[in-house]
Amino acid sequence: QLESLGAGAVPALLARWKELPPRKQVAAAWALSRLGRREEVLTWSLARIGEEKDVEVQVLLADLMRTAAVKADSSRLEALVDEIFEPRVKVPLGKALWGTGKNLRGKKELRGLLKSEDERVRIDAARALAELGDGEPGKRILRRLAEEPTARGRLARSLLREYTLKRMLERAQFKNTPEGKN
Repeated sequence: QLESLGAGAVPALLARWKELPPRKQVAAAWALSRLGRREEVLTWSLARIGEEKDVEVQVLLADLMRTAAVKADSSRLEALVDEIFEPRVKVPLGKALWGTGKNLRGKKELRGLLKSEDERVRIDAARALAELGDGEPGKRILRRLAEEPTARGRLARSLLREYTLKRMLERAQFKNTPEGKN
């Protein structure tokens, strides 16, 4: 809703942004990022995530970085990944890193989280990898989830279908190239 107010709302948002409660700050930051204040939002979120004690807010901040970061910010995100130890925060950070010019460190972090002791982190990492087009490492987890008659089961089934279709297209494309023909 804030974003729909347009660029004219930016001065008012900036004036009140940092006075808001943490979750509302992140919501305002999403709007500001999309209204042309990407760099300011990224700098704020990078500083804020280290100060924040609430893990859920840290997750929201890391997810915000996916929309605010660009390829030139990759090294800043890599430094943050080294500083953050909470696995639930590393999942959206891994996605953000991959989003900054396909930085392979993002997928590497997510693959490592597939071995977490926390089942929720393993599930989130498997879903994140599948969303990034790398469904193989977390396929076993997604198959188990796909059996659930829940929203996350439907999502897992959808991610598995998408991954299977992508693999089929890749194989068909390879067979139709001169080096793939027998």
